[in-house]
Amino acid sequence: MSDDEESSSSDDGYPQQAAHPSSQGVSLWKDYPERDSRLLQWFREHPEARDVVFSHPMTAAQREAGHLPTKTKCYLDAAKDLFSIDDDPAIRKKASQEPLLYAKKIKSRMLTSWKTKYQKINKEIGSKASNSRYEDLDSKSRQKTQCFHLWRSLHVYWRTNPYFNPYWKKNSSHLNGLTQRPKSSMSCKAAYTVNRCAANYGTIASKKQAKPTGHPSKSGTEVVILDEDTDDEGVNGPGFPQEEVEEKKDFKKWELERSHKRKREEAVASTSVVDGTAALIAQQKHQEYMAELRIKDQQNELLKMILKKMG
Repeated sequence: MSDDEESSSSDDGYPQQAAHPSSQGVSLWKDYPERDSRLLQWFREHPEARDVVFSHPMTAAQREAGHLPTKTKCYLDAAKDLFSIDDDPAIRKKASQEPLLYAKKIKSRMLTSWKTKYQKINKEIGSKASNSRYEDLDSKSRQKTQCFHLWRSLHVYWRTNPYFNPYWKKNSSHLNGLTQRPKSSMSCKAAYTVNRCAANYGTIASKKQAKPTGHPSKSGTEVVILDEDTDDEGVNGPGFPQEEVEEKKDFKKWELERSHKRKREEAVASTSVVDGTAALIAQQKHQEYMAELRIKDQQNELLKMILKKMG
């Protein structure tokens, strides 16, 4: 199953009706571009979360110093807002029952679909166009970007981000301080050396011609970006067990915050009901008191009339 596929639907407790295609094993995203559009719109409306998701990962201390949420929390919030209003009732129900799963679906969609398509377009239009604003592109390059309808919007945020745009003119100097080439024995034949950049900068494979011992070297370097975020459900790829642990911690924290918020809302609602009931009782007592006064006034008037006739 691909990263954006749903498992087959089962009895979801809703009245019998024609099941929505995306809840019957059909892709959650394919043929439903409105979900992509809503997700991108969510990022537009939540700049802090957008900056966190699109940025280089930070340590917990850095996040706390800047009062920033974790990426997992941002994905959870996006999934909650996105799928709680989905047209498919089964998706709405599943997303509320398994928020972390749907948060990972959003993460996977962004990293395995959006990123891959965006980089493919960048490769076709070349480094100069990839580093330019959309408004500065020539007509030929603009035409090529039409193959991915989100490219123009994503380019606003990703153009200067070397993780998403490997052609960004500053990426070489920016990455030099973050990577170290692993030591390896090289023969006279061509060899590959793979460097893991700091977390979100992806994997860079450098194809290099080996340096023969005792002879002048002439080596050319071809940089290729390898996207390893291709796990089935957006779960972390191999080699990132710590990220899985952090996701679970963040999810527990998010659930706890949501539980506290729900309890506070219930307490406020309960207080409102109690206050409303007390006000209603007080009003009823006042009305009863006024009714008794009117009856007494009527009785007094009647008594006066009787006494007047007798006199």
